[in-house]
Amino acid sequence: MTTSSGETITDVSTSVTYTITDAGGNTVDAASAAATAGTYTITYSYTDTIYGAITKTASWTVASVEQTVPSESETSAEAVPEST
Repeated sequence: MTTSSGETITDVSTSVTYTITDAGGNTVDAASAAATAGTYTITYSYTDTIYGAITKTASWTVASVEQTVPSESETSAEAVPEST
């Protein structure tokens, strides 16, 4: 791969790590954050072969979480008569 400045990159492997924290500073996983309304801070880091270690932060706001309740027809199994 060649960069916009003409440099050739032979190793493009990167390792991205991230941490999500809630408003109280507690670390949470992505599934928990997505299921709970609130504002979260995502801190992610990776190593670039040209620029070295890079760490950035982003804010993620989950405004509301829609809870769906299955209807009765979705939760009850229909009886299928057995053939004899």
